Amino acid sequence: MTWTVERCLREDPRLSRTDLDYLKEWHKKQPHLPPMTDIQFINFLHCNYYSLEKCKVCIDKYFTMRTHAPEMFSNRDVLLPVNAAQEQFTLVVDIPKRDCNGYRVIGLGLQPAADLSALVPERAALVAFAMIDLLVREWPICPGYTVVMDAANLQLGHIAKTSIPLLKKMLTYVQEAAPIRMKIVHVININPVVEKVMLLIKPFLGEELQKMLKFHSGSMESFYEALPRDMLPHEFGGTSGSAVEYHRKLFKQLKEKREELIEEETLQQVNENLRPGRATDAGEVFGMEGSFKKLDID
Repeated sequence: MTWTVERCLREDPRLSRTDLDYLKEWHKKQPHLPPMTDIQFINFLHCNYYSLEKCKVCIDKYFTMRTHAPEMFSNRDVLLPVNAAQEQFTLVVDIPKRDCNGYRVIGLGLQPAADLSALVPERAALVAFAMIDLLVREWPICPGYTVVMDAANLQLGHIAKTSIPLLKKMLTYVQEAAPIRMKIVHVININPVVEKVMLLIKPFLGEELQKMLKFHSGSMESFYEALPRDMLPHEFGGTSGSAVEYHRKLFKQLKEKREELIEEETLQQVNENLRPGRATDAGEVFGMEGSFKKLDID
């Protein structure tokens, strides 16, 4: 069923036309922002718990960060060879069942790979974010997201190819601009590589995200108490389907939406020349000045 304003108003009693109209009027006075649909406005209102001021900040950051991180949000044609090649490395899973709170459960991870020569972390991030965009559009007023990050296939080779700026941009976007209500993040199958990565990225993790993180290893009984095995795919230790098959299904949907993704690249960006006051750049919006090296994994 298509999401309409009327459907959102019926299903979310906190949503009001007054707030929606206010936000649309505010948007008209922001010449640097691209056009937005009513459902986009509702999505941002919802994910910011109907705080109008937080919503305005989030909208600006969303479009600004996506404009100034072209490595993750531009050239999103999934049929480009470099993008298509990332399907074999990424793992984005929309788990069919909801958790006990009614939250959508999203699995993130890496597929087993003996040869990482075709892995381009920036393009892999692009594919993953495009998939998540699809999920957000399917349910713009989702009450919350439970995220499962599976580290089982994480190798030093993945980390060696990944730069600190990329990780910082990804984490900044997720924490400050992504229009989702993230509730908890389960990190499963942790290993020494995960521990190294956590030490490196901890400065980029806000207090709120750090509180969401739950780490599981060994028998992971605490994880299965939160998310029973009968709702999880085999790769996560469950009995319900295949994570790889769920991922392929989502990637197929991405290919079907190819034209929309390409069109958005020109329609969903900020115009810094029209921004009231001073223009911004990637260094400012992501808090990165100077140069960074690749991750030190010694």
